[in-house]
Amino acid sequence: MGKFWLSLLGCVAGTVLAAEFFPGVHAETLTVAALVGAGLGLVYQLLRPIVKVLAFPFALITLGLLYVLIDAGLLWAVAKTFGGYTIDSFGWAIATAVTVNLMRRLCRAMRKK
Repeated sequence: MGKFWLSLLGCVAGTVLAAEFFPGVHAETLTVAALVGAGLGLVYQLLRPIVKVLAFPFALITLGLLYVLIDAGLLWAVAKTFGGYTIDSFGWAIATAVTVNLMRRLCRAMRKK
């Protein structure tokens, strides 16, 4: 399975897990959560590299913590685009972004085995 598909799978899994287990993240159905994850995966592939390059000098100052905020902001924007998936606060967006990134890393680690 290619890197793109594993990243997409990790995004879908992370958003679904967040909707199921985080009290501040709500999805009408698991299908909506999966669609948000797929949208997030596309945004991660298209926009995230550009934003990370532009933010690199500031990320050096914050020791990379800015990247977590960037991921949470991208997630927040994708969640606002889709109806039926809401995040109560930016803190829950950060927790979801961390979950999504952990799932993406897990999927990539499974590829290497």
